[in-house]
Amino acid sequence: DRNIIAKSDSNEMVKFVACVMKGWASQLNTAIICQKEISNGCSLFGVFDGHSGPEISRFVAKHFKDELEQNLNFTQMNFKQALEESFMAMDTVMQTPDG
Repeated sequence: DRNIIAKSDSNEMVKFVACVMKGWASQLNTAIICQKEISNGCSLFGVFDGHSGPEISRFVAKHFKDELEQNLNFTQMNFKQALEESFMAMDTVMQTPDG
């Protein structure tokens, strides 16, 4: 169903449940990241609301993890800086023809 996204999973460190509903909008514009294990022993969760449509939120949800894991600050475990830089990088990518 394209009107609801529901995911749940767990491992020895984390248990999660995520649910997104379409609500009053004409289509579901929200995309989520629910990854209990990425590199550096981290988990990654995100909610991206595509206020003008689903294309951007889905693009970011699809590519954000790779952008984050390639960030030098992430590999050095400076997570706050890595997250900030990765979000800014996604903004930059969205202004290109690929974005």
